[in-house]
Amino acid sequence: KKVICYTDNQEVDCFVSLIESRGYVYDSGNDWYERIWSTNEGSETIREVYQQLENGTWKQLMIGYGENVFYEETVDGHK
Repeated sequence: KKVICYTDNQEVDCFVSLIESRGYVYDSGNDWYERIWSTNEGSETIREVYQQLENGTWKQLMIGYGENVFYEETVDGHK
């Protein structure tokens, strides 16, 4: 079965709606959704990113420590 989500009576992508509700914001320059975490009392930041690939799958990335990707995983964008 296909789940259909609506916001203000308009059909929306359920996964995008979920991550936006968790504080992720779309970054059009990078074509991904991100939220930023501060570590070590604010001296470092880490970007937690969700990016939809051309084939429709989603990747979750953690970027920090000199813009290095230190975590990457394919996630199910239908949950």
